Amino acid sequence: VQTITAELARDLGLPDASGVLITRVEAGGPAEKAGLRPEDVILEVNRKPIYRLSDYYQALKSGKNHEPILLLVRRGDRVFYTAVQQKE
Repeated sequence: VQTITAELARDLGLPDASGVLITRVEAGGPAEKAGLRPEDVILEVNRKPIYRLSDYYQALKSGKNHEPILLLVRRGDRVFYTAVQQKE
């Protein structure tokens, strides 16, 4: 994942620079199994708004081990929730 700058948001046609951009999804990993793709934008983690990379990492740390992580994701014009199972 990476921070979304104003320039990157403009280039990707995003309404603003909040959230974090998925840059790579590990083949066969939990994110791929949850249907995530590169260029998806994570807007929330476990219902906590994500504005920048530090918010993302803090929200992940506050989750419970081995429980799925609920993500609010923007893909193009769609916004949807998906759950990602944490690695054992």
